[in-house]
Amino acid sequence: MSGQTATQAASIVNEEKASLQATSSNNSSHQDPLSGHVGHLNEEQKQAMQAFKALLFAQGLYKEDPKPTHDEATLLRYLRARKWEPQAALKQLKEADHWRRTHHVDEFFWTHEIQSYEDARRVYPCWTGRRTKKGVPYYIYKVAHLDKKTMNKHTDNGHHHKKHDKRPPSVVALYESLLQLVMPMVTKLEDRPHRETPITASCNIVDISGVSLMQFFSLRGHLGDASALATARYPETLDSILVIGAPPYVETVWGFISQWFDANTRAKISILSNDKEATYRRLTELIDPEHIPTEYGGTLNWNFGDLPNFDPAIMESYGLQEGKWPIGPIRMEGDEIVALGTYADGKPRREVVGTFKGTTTRQQAPPTPP
Repeated sequence: MSGQTATQAASIVNEEKASLQATSSNNSSHQDPLSGHVGHLNEEQKQAMQAFKALLFAQGLYKEDPKPTHDEATLLRYLRARKWEPQAALKQLKEADHWRRTHHVDEFFWTHEIQSYEDARRVYPCWTGRRTKKGVPYYIYKVAHLDKKTMNKHTDNGHHHKKHDKRPPSVVALYESLLQLVMPMVTKLEDRPHRETPITASCNIVDISGVSLMQFFSLRGHLGDASALATARYPETLDSILVIGAPPYVETVWGFISQWFDANTRAKISILSNDKEATYRRLTELIDPEHIPTEYGGTLNWNFGDLPNFDPAIMESYGLQEGKWPIGPIRMEGDEIVALGTYADGKPRREVVGTFKGTTTRQQAPPTPP
């Protein structure tokens, strides 16, 4: 199949995306790009939020004092995912909370063996340490180097047939890193637009260049499971997905790939054919060139699998030292970045990596992107 066929396939996907976005716009305010987020609620959304809180309170799942059981941004994620239907949002949140308790998700993340976490991090989307023009953290995922054997190590932990085993797959620890470290870390930064609104999502750039159809089919179960887990347990944590390096067979596989995502998520996916110049132009619409890796035409020294290469604002705001970022699970505790996890000998780790101080030279927030 030709490159033109690949372009046609991408066009088909993007037409579906446009249709989904149009449908969404008809059902919600489309004048405010942050509609439905903290500080950007219309009257109907405010009423849905109050009804949602009342349902949670009635079932003993929510309280505000001394500290809210769930913050506003989290509750709004569930409402957006369920199209502002409080009963449906209640059902999903209850199921997610039950899943977290049953699988001891917080403990799984905080006590995860450090090297095991690092091994898993390298086979899932990796945070570049950079942000989009909207201030959203962005990840890159290169699929070509993955194989089924490697993914098996991290998706079922060798316990695929032990139904009584409550240990979640390693990807859960990576999702927790987004919730417990990355989103609160970038939310505090002073150089982003709409500082009144917490960052509650990430941007993912998925590079499928060089992935054969046979390789894709061998990985489809693992990729589908990870996507289904995110949709069910971590709703509305995706700002956008940009699929780059799309081969000609994209048209063939889109039918079942699209089933991994709900309509809200499908509307956030853009697919580009394998054209480096066009890809760079699209990337620069989202990300400044100094934050784009050299592999994709920018000037950032970062390769897939590397630890984050933080932008200057992050380095300054948290007093981080270049080359000193540790491996393993890390989370925000108030203003402190704390490295957790367990060493190979079972000894727990707890080290403060950085503390938020703000910028010493106050930077003006950039203009709000369109």
